[in-house]
Amino acid sequence: MKTICTILFCVLVFSSCRQNLMEYSCDPVINEYISNHRSEYTLFTVNDLAASEPLLQQAIFRSFTPEKKRDILLQKVKYLLDNETYTDTEYAHVGKLLNHLHENYFSKENIELEASLRSKYATEWISFAKNSLGWSDRYIAFVVFRMYIKQSQFDNEIAALKSIVRKASANSESDPCGCNTVADFCVSSICNSGNCQLSTGCGWMWSETCNGQCR
Repeated sequence: MKTICTILFCVLVFSSCRQNLMEYSCDPVINEYISNHRSEYTLFTVNDLAASEPLLQQAIFRSFTPEKKRDILLQKVKYLLDNETYTDTEYAHVGKLLNHLHENYFSKENIELEASLRSKYATEWISFAKNSLGWSDRYIAFVVFRMYIKQSQFDNEIAALKSIVRKASANSESDPCGCNTVADFCVSSICNSGNCQLSTGCGWMWSETCNGQCR
């Protein structure tokens, strides 16, 4: 009996530790890869992240410190302001995101404390973009739900994702979470809840948990 209890205890400890180690991706292959190369990503710019493969983007983003995550978002917004052909109203609307991304935006405490306020802000920001600016859901998603700096990168995402998922699934024990079931954009499909949950990398400004897949 004592031996059985000891074995069960070891299994529970191992399972708990293994679950905690899945902090970058629910796919153990991707998670291990990011864990082994985390130091290489500390100097990444938003250009580097945008050029990375879709499934790796979120995992790489989760390896950043809260300060680095905010800096990456600020880089993206500034890139859009400098390179997109916006009207004055569009420019001002995108520019509002710079102030929205305050200094401690990605700290765990603030993410939890400001959840309802951010949800309200996101709803109003998206509503104005859609109803007053006439932006499509796809373009809105490009601005606030993706880390790309060029819309052409977003347009290539679906085909690339299908290819990456096929390759990753061969050695995967769990499908990687890629969206938030409450707030995210899945092109023509919806975000269905999955068996894994990871902090940040999904939803509004990538500050929400990933808990599902676009299907």
